[in-house]
Amino acid sequence: CPQCPVKAKCKNYITEHIRTVHLRVIKKTCDICGKGFVHHKTYRYHMLTHQDEGKTIECVDCSKTFSNSIYLRDHINRLHNPDKKIKKKKSGEGIRRYVNIME
Repeated sequence: CPQCPVKAKCKNYITEHIRTVHLRVIKKTCDICGKGFVHHKTYRYHMLTHQDEGKTIECVDCSKTFSNSIYLRDHINRLHNPDKKIKKKKSGEGIRRYVNIME
């Protein structure tokens, strides 16, 4: 890379690196809120936050509330269960350890 010490075996990898890291070219835009994303993975994570809009979700361990199940999952993994990841029920159903207190 001409702008940093990153090296790659293929020219395409360097081109993609420059577009993503140095130019920050937006690849995906959220159709719901219009926010742009450089990485597809970040876009997918963001889209999960829209599935719980309008709800308040409570942690059953400490009663702290969250605006979506993704933030709750991260909270549980970080504070209540750092060695064990929380399993999803089925795609789109959220996680096991929560209570919807408002819909």
